[in-house]
Amino acid sequence: ASAPPTETRPHIVSCLVAHLSEVIDFLLHQVPLPSVTPQEHRYSPGPGERWQSIRGNRLAKKAIEIAVAGRHHLALIGPPGVGKTMLSEASREILPPLSTEEVVEVSKCYSGRESLAPSLWEAPYRCPHHSVSGAGLLGGGSGEVVPGEVTLAHQGILFLDEFPEFRRDAIEGLREPMESGIVNVHRVGKSHQFPARFTLIAAMNPCPCGRSMNDSQGSRCRCRPDQLENYRKKISGPIWDRIDLSVFLSERLQDDEAGDSIDVVRNRVIRARKRELLRKVTSDEVSANVIDEVSEAWLNGRMLKGELNFRGKNKIIGLAQTICDLEDQPAIRLAHIQQAWAFRCSEAFLRWTH
Repeated sequence: ASAPPTETRPHIVSCLVAHLSEVIDFLLHQVPLPSVTPQEHRYSPGPGERWQSIRGNRLAKKAIEIAVAGRHHLALIGPPGVGKTMLSEASREILPPLSTEEVVEVSKCYSGRESLAPSLWEAPYRCPHHSVSGAGLLGGGSGEVVPGEVTLAHQGILFLDEFPEFRRDAIEGLREPMESGIVNVHRVGKSHQFPARFTLIAAMNPCPCGRSMNDSQGSRCRCRPDQLENYRKKISGPIWDRIDLSVFLSERLQDDEAGDSIDVVRNRVIRARKRELLRKVTSDEVSANVIDEVSEAWLNGRMLKGELNFRGKNKIIGLAQTICDLEDQPAIRLAHIQQAWAFRCSEAFLRWTH
């Protein structure tokens, strides 16, 4: 499990030999390897100044906390200047440190691209420009096949600003990694599979001019109906189905509170990740994502009204489990389900998909 920020990590020896032949000699029991004094590595999280500086937007900060804790995909929707990019960049400050196994996985992803690699124990944060090609985002290349941004963001965050402005083939190519955590890259005569278990944070305007759904006075949307329809059609239903949470950010300042301190939020996220890992280690799949009869009936009512499909129901239960873990509760309650529903089926989500 990921250790708390102050815990000393296991020893990692970065280099023992100068040449591969020395390893071969060692394996053949011919020549002993030179002794190396192991170095202690400690994870030192930053002060979280960006997260602490954000005033208001409590709902968006809560959504980011849930997304990071449970590795759920998040959409931030709102007019220009409301803080979508700042919130996304602040999310990296509450990412838990990587476990030893995750460090190895991430190091493999950056093999040959060490200059791009994050610091040891630090989860990756990637934010490619919307002009990136499909191969640059998903992996590929005309010669040697190299990992794309989805793989470089493995075990971390992939932030896609101006999400509808990305190439349509690149957006649609996200379906597989968003669902399975892997990406398959096919080239002539070759097929490559790369890990791609990332948390997507997609930021977007509600329309080309950014003013539709705006509740402030004096700034009305200037987009024609056909422009608005074409803009929203850039993100298909299957992609929206894979986005777990969506939040609309208003230009109006609803509160001026900083919320919980960065240390409190980090510790909540770490505890939630540990609870999730413990369920997997103990194979306690029976108790995971189990809801009571009241919650089941409530969700089934939404499905009977056509407001929810089977994928959406599973997404909501998964969100409710993360909310339950963050609150350190023993079991999912109806309140968790309803909170997950509010994040999953927000007004912004319904306007985009209906």
